[in-house]
Amino acid sequence: MYIKNECQVNKIVVYNNFGKAVLTQTTNNNKINVENLAHGIYLLEIHTEQNKVYKKFIKE
Repeated sequence: MYIKNECQVNKIVVYNNFGKAVLTQTTNNNKINVENLAHGIYLLEIHTEQNKVYKKFIKE
């Protein structure tokens, strides 16, 4: 999955609907592999040099 963001993404943490971190990945290309995640709703915690951004996504 590609993360569209104006700033470069340094780290992404994916949380399941219970609030448990299920994937943590450092990146420099704004991409994260969610292939092995089960279907469901997830929360992304996107770390940039300037701040943290939170986004929801649905894996179908």
